[in-house]
Amino acid sequence: MGIGTISVRGYLFKEAREACNLSRQELADSIGVSHVTIRNIEHGVTKPQRETLELLTKEFKCRGVTVDVSYSFGNER
Repeated sequence: MGIGTISVRGYLFKEAREACNLSRQELADSIGVSHVTIRNIEHGVTKPQRETLELLTKEFKCRGVTVDVSYSFGNER
């Protein structure tokens, strides 16, 4: 059951994560990065690498949240 599409810019990753009822640590563990990486992406400190972006969108999709990364990061998918 999907709960919608979330356009993602740094700080909106937090909304996607929260929509999936995940802590930063849980999301980080599920995609193999540190919770600091998740925090930095959410705060717009760093832009996710292509591989990380793909892992994030896949993880969110598996949990019913479609993430539109083309809105924020162009054609990097």
